[in-house]
Amino acid sequence: MLATPRMNAQMFRSTLTLALVAVGATAAAQPVESSLALDGTDLIVREGGRESRVALGCAGGAVVRQGARAYVACGLAGVVEVDLTAPTSPRRVALRDAGGDAVGFFVADGAVWTRITRTEARPVEGLAVRADASAAQVAGPVAGPVAAPVAAPVGAPVGRTPSAGAEERRGRVVSVGLGEVVVDLGSSDGLSVGARLELFREQWTRLDEGDRALRLDSIAIGEVTVLSTRRARVRLGTGERVTVGVLARPTEAPATQSTIAPPRVGGIWEIHGALRPFLSLERLAMGGLAHAEVVYRGSGPWSVRAGAVPLAFAFGQDAVINYGLMLTASYDSRLFELGLGLGVASNTNNYDGARDTLALGQRVRLGAIDGLHLVVQNAFLLGNTSFLYGGTSATVQIPAAATLALIFRGGGGITGYGFGEAGLRIRVRGNGDHGSLFLTPSVGGVVVQGPRRECPAPFDGTCYGGSTSHGGPLVGLGVEYRP
Repeated sequence: MLATPRMNAQMFRSTLTLALVAVGATAAAQPVESSLALDGTDLIVREGGRESRVALGCAGGAVVRQGARAYVACGLAGVVEVDLTAPTSPRRVALRDAGGDAVGFFVADGAVWTRITRTEARPVEGLAVRADASAAQVAGPVAGPVAAPVAAPVGAPVGRTPSAGAEERRGRVVSVGLGEVVVDLGSSDGLSVGARLELFREQWTRLDEGDRALRLDSIAIGEVTVLSTRRARVRLGTGERVTVGVLARPTEAPATQSTIAPPRVGGIWEIHGALRPFLSLERLAMGGLAHAEVVYRGSGPWSVRAGAVPLAFAFGQDAVINYGLMLTASYDSRLFELGLGLGVASNTNNYDGARDTLALGQRVRLGAIDGLHLVVQNAFLLGNTSFLYGGTSATVQIPAAATLALIFRGGGGITGYGFGEAGLRIRVRGNGDHGSLFLTPSVGGVVVQGPRRECPAPFDGTCYGGSTSHGGPLVGLGVEYRP
């Protein structure tokens, strides 16, 4: 029978429909690429070409997936459970205590198991004698060279010996906050509020000819402030920086908090700002002395700062605006800083009007940034034929407590200002590291000067250079933030 055009059209539509169904089924059956990876304290979930990150709160060492759950081994911190129900937005749902050092996983009978390692110490006198050892080997004299002493087991602290029959209590930092850390030791480990914990790292170091020793690097000793059965919150000292995974153990040594010379915090930005308003006592006017500065302190002994130091102004009768803009690069260590700067500033010696001029700066700091220190800054201005001494400012900081210091500042010069103030530097947040916030209220006095042309009346065609000034008591507030 010959096929009609209508039958051919129906056969074509049927064939096309079957082909589309087959293609759809093939696409549906194509698996979506999915993988898990660890990056420090983050779990990376990749699925369908998209990547998501989950903050674990601890350093992951191994990961396994079972269905819509992922499990990450974090050593002594335990096992972190992550919900993968929505792969594009995974979330951390639990931290499980493994009761030891979780180092890996395996699957048995459809269940995920974690591998746990432990470190034990036992007194030699309490060890049983092996049955195959002869009496001569056990009690007889030793013949030949004396055997070398047996090295301490991996993980045993250097320079300290656990008491007989006891294992030294130790844990790890599982999370880091503002000026504090949380460790996986608690009241069940014999801790109490006010106890001190040493935070340290261990690493192997080479002695000579292949001989190695385990070295302990102490980072800080902090005090327990909040306690639970299995966790303790430990307060850090000013400038002390600790990361997740650092080891912890109880100690009788005093806390390492230093008020006079705390450590220098590197690899951090600082944002400074201050405003000191005043009312002029000489004529009807009001003004202020302000500064704004951005600083980056490198991980090494160097820093760079840029800003307006200062901006002096008065508005009203005989308005005045003076400024100094400076970029300074410094050698910047814990107890010393020396820097050179380049910028522009106003020169009030030019009575035809404040003139912009090239400025060179010097900066010296003696003492710790967040401790006892003296900072002196000089400015030199480019004149018509030579450099002119532009002025000097100085700051003295005297710590009174861990979070409080007395501040005395003063300075002035031909850049058009003179001031003196006393205040407090109050640390209201953090310990000097990222997230720290400082407030500096102050009181004092200020004078703002500027050039003025004086023309006699009646005007005879001649004017003379003169000056104007505004001054009065100031009340200021400074802010410093370290993001």
